Parts: sequence; C-alpha cells; structure tokens
Amino acid sequence: AGETHVREHAAPVLDLTGVPFLDSAGLASLLSIARVARTHDRTLQVVAVGNPRRVLRITGVDRMLSMLD
Repeated sequence: AGETHVREHAAPVLDLTGVPFLDSAGLASLLSIARVARTHDRTLQVVAVGNPRRVLRITGVDRMLSMLD
C-alpha cells in the first residue's frame, strides 16, 4: 500500500502519528518505501512523534526523509 501511494503522489506523506512503537521490521519497511520514492524521483515525507520519531533520529533515517512536524 505504501509503495502504491508513493508511485501515485508527487509529494507522498506517511503519517505515523498513530504508531506507538517502531521496531526493526517497521524501520525496514519504511526504508523500502523510501527507496521506491527515490526511484520515482520523490521525497518521502514522514510525520512521526514519540518512539517512532526517536527511532528515526537515532538510526539516522530521519536524514534520508523529509520529516514534517
């Protein structure tokens, strides 16, 4: 579903505000979707709070995405 969204929208946004915890499987999925976005010359924009935002910052993934507040 995320990959289809990225292909169909010029400025794809992934809203993770309802996600309480981001584990390694979720992080791997997010990285996969970000790769699809780059392949289609798009930047994946992500909205995240709490644990997911912390995980993205600690792993450095937030620098590969466009983080929205």
